[in-house]
Amino acid sequence: MDLRDVWQRTLDLIGGQVATEDLEALLVPLRPIARHEATLVVEAPTGAAADFIRHRYRQIVEAGLAQATGGSVVRLSIRVPVSGQQELFPSSSTPPAPAVVKSGPHRSTLLPKYTFKNFVVGASNQFAHAASKAVANQPGDHYNPLF
Repeated sequence: MDLRDVWQRTLDLIGGQVATEDLEALLVPLRPIARHEATLVVEAPTGAAADFIRHRYRQIVEAGLAQATGGSVVRLSIRVPVSGQQELFPSSSTPPAPAVVKSGPHRSTLLPKYTFKNFVVGASNQFAHAASKAVANQPGDHYNPLF
Protein backbone atom coordinates (compact mmCIF):
# COMPACT_ATOMS: atom_id res chain seq x y z
CA MET A 1 0.00 0.00 0.00
CA ASP A 2 1.31 3.47 -0.95
CA LEU A 3 2.21 5.84 1.92
CA ARG A 4 -0.24 8.47 0.67
CA ASP A 5 -3.01 5.87 0.57
CA VAL A 6 -2.19 4.78 4.12
CA TRP A 7 -2.24 8.39 5.29
CA GLN A 8 -5.52 9.18 3.51
CA ARG A 9 -7.16 6.06 4.94
CA THR A 10 -5.94 7.07 8.41
CA LEU A 11 -7.40 10.55 7.99
CA ASP A 12 -10.71 9.04 6.89
CA LEU A 13 -10.78 6.78 9.94
CA ILE A 14 -9.99 9.48 12.51
CA GLY A 15 -12.09 12.22 10.91
CA GLY A 16 -14.91 11.87 13.43
CA GLN A 17 -12.54 12.01 16.42
CA VAL A 18 -10.75 15.23 15.46
CA ALA A 19 -12.23 18.71 15.22
CA THR A 20 -12.86 19.56 11.56
CA GLU A 21 -10.77 22.74 11.80
CA ASP A 22 -7.81 20.85 13.26
CA LEU A 23 -8.16 18.07 10.71
CA GLU A 24 -8.08 20.52 7.79
CA ALA A 25 -5.46 22.88 9.21
CA LEU A 26 -3.09 20.44 10.91
CA LEU A 27 -3.47 16.84 9.79
CA VAL A 28 -4.36 17.12 6.09
CA PRO A 29 -1.21 19.20 5.32
CA LEU A 30 1.04 16.49 6.79
CA ARG A 31 2.96 14.69 4.07
CA PRO A 32 3.99 11.05 4.50
CA ILE A 33 7.65 10.73 3.54
CA ALA A 34 8.86 7.35 4.77
CA ARG A 35 8.08 4.16 6.65
CA HIS A 36 10.55 2.57 9.03
CA GLU A 37 9.34 -0.79 10.33
CA ALA A 38 6.21 0.03 12.36
CA THR A 39 6.62 3.81 12.14
CA LEU A 40 5.17 6.19 9.57
CA VAL A 41 7.25 9.34 9.15
CA VAL A 42 5.33 12.46 8.14
CA GLU A 43 6.50 15.98 7.45
CA ALA A 44 4.72 18.93 9.09
CA PRO A 45 4.79 22.41 7.57
CA THR A 46 5.82 24.09 10.85
CA GLY A 47 7.30 23.18 14.18
CA ALA A 48 4.27 24.57 15.98
CA ALA A 49 1.94 22.29 14.02
CA ALA A 50 4.18 19.30 14.73
CA ASP A 51 4.24 20.04 18.48
CA PHE A 52 0.47 20.52 18.62
CA ILE A 53 -0.17 17.22 16.84
CA ARG A 54 2.32 15.38 19.06
CA HIS A 55 0.66 16.62 22.24
CA ARG A 56 -2.98 16.59 21.22
CA TYR A 57 -3.57 14.01 18.48
CA ARG A 58 -0.72 11.50 18.53
CA GLN A 59 -2.70 8.72 20.22
CA ILE A 60 -5.70 9.18 17.93
CA VAL A 61 -3.53 9.20 14.81
CA GLU A 62 -1.54 6.15 15.92
CA ALA A 63 -4.77 4.24 16.60
CA GLY A 64 -5.99 5.22 13.12
CA LEU A 65 -2.70 4.11 11.57
CA ALA A 66 -2.91 0.74 13.29
CA GLN A 67 -6.47 0.28 12.05
CA ALA A 68 -5.64 1.46 8.51
CA THR A 69 -2.66 -0.88 8.17
CA GLY A 70 -3.96 -3.87 10.07
CA GLY A 71 -1.45 -3.29 12.85
CA SER A 72 1.68 -3.12 10.70
CA VAL A 73 2.17 0.60 11.41
CA VAL A 74 1.52 1.67 14.98
CA ARG A 75 3.76 4.71 15.56
CA LEU A 76 3.85 8.22 14.12
CA SER A 77 7.00 10.26 13.74
CA ILE A 78 6.56 13.91 12.83
CA ARG A 79 9.43 15.83 11.27
CA VAL A 80 9.75 19.44 10.27
CA PRO A 81 11.78 20.24 7.15
CA VAL A 82 15.06 21.86 7.98
CA SER A 83 14.97 25.33 6.55
CA GLY A 84 18.49 26.53 6.11
CA GLN A 85 19.62 29.96 7.11
CA GLN A 86 20.45 30.77 3.51
CA GLU A 87 17.74 33.41 3.40
CA LEU A 88 19.11 35.15 6.47
CA PHE A 89 22.81 34.60 5.86
CA PRO A 90 23.47 33.91 2.19
CA SER A 91 26.77 32.29 1.36
CA SER A 92 29.07 34.01 -1.08
CA SER A 93 29.28 30.84 -3.20
CA THR A 94 25.58 30.96 -4.10
CA PRO A 95 24.97 33.23 -7.08
CA PRO A 96 22.05 35.64 -6.74
CA ALA A 97 18.85 34.85 -8.60
CA PRO A 98 18.55 36.56 -11.97
CA ALA A 99 16.50 39.73 -11.97
CA VAL A 100 13.04 39.61 -13.47
CA VAL A 101 12.76 41.98 -16.38
CA LYS A 102 9.34 43.32 -17.22
CA SER A 103 8.64 44.55 -20.67
CA GLY A 104 6.91 47.79 -21.47
CA PRO A 105 7.19 51.28 -20.04
CA HIS A 106 7.19 51.62 -16.28
CA ARG A 107 6.34 54.80 -14.47
CA SER A 108 7.33 55.10 -10.88
CA THR A 109 4.75 56.33 -8.43
CA LEU A 110 7.48 57.47 -6.04
CA LEU A 111 7.93 61.15 -5.47
CA PRO A 112 11.32 62.37 -6.65
CA LYS A 113 11.79 64.68 -3.69
CA TYR A 114 11.88 61.68 -1.34
CA THR A 115 15.34 60.29 -2.10
CA PHE A 116 18.33 59.35 0.00
CA LYS A 117 20.11 62.39 -1.38
CA ASN A 118 17.47 64.72 0.13
CA PHE A 119 17.11 62.83 3.42
CA VAL A 120 18.38 64.68 6.47
CA VAL A 121 20.40 62.28 8.61
CA GLY A 122 20.56 62.99 12.32
CA ALA A 123 21.46 61.15 15.50
CA SER A 124 17.91 59.88 15.92
CA ASN A 125 17.53 58.33 12.45
CA GLN A 126 21.07 57.40 11.45
CA PHE A 127 20.52 53.66 11.90
CA ALA A 128 17.21 53.70 9.99
CA HIS A 129 18.87 55.60 7.12
CA ALA A 130 21.76 53.12 6.92
CA ALA A 131 19.43 50.10 7.00
CA SER A 132 17.12 51.58 4.36
CA LYS A 133 20.02 52.43 2.10
CA ALA A 134 21.48 48.92 2.42
CA VAL A 135 18.13 47.34 1.52
CA ALA A 136 17.65 49.70 -1.43
CA ASN A 137 21.15 49.01 -2.79
CA GLN A 138 20.80 45.20 -2.59
CA PRO A 139 17.10 44.34 -2.87
CA GLY A 140 16.43 40.66 -2.30
CA ASP A 141 20.11 39.74 -1.92
CA HIS A 142 20.29 39.63 1.88
CA TYR A 143 18.13 39.53 4.95
CA ASN A 144 15.86 42.55 4.99
CA PRO A 145 15.84 44.07 8.50
CA LEU A 146 13.00 46.40 7.48
CA PHE A 147 10.65 43.54 6.63
